[in-house]
Amino acid sequence: MKTKLILLLLAFSLMSSTCSEDEPIVNDCDCEVSYYLYTPVVGGLGGEYVYQFSEPINFDCVNESYGDYFPVSNINYNYAKVECE
Repeated sequence: MKTKLILLLLAFSLMSSTCSEDEPIVNDCDCEVSYYLYTPVVGGLGGEYVYQFSEPINFDCVNESYGDYFPVSNINYNYAKVECE
């Protein structure tokens, strides 16, 4: 009787357990985010992006756009760009 009860509890615990994923499924595209400091050109129109550093990022390169500069708020850099291979 105890064996049946243990097997029954084991069966219910296995049926009630669910798989959980900590991170969403992301297409593996080898992406990184690069940070830039935008500085105006002296005596001219526009400016230039001066590279600061890069770091890897989880990014869905199939469903999201990348390659454009976007503003960020930091004293050491003020623009970033996601780059994928």
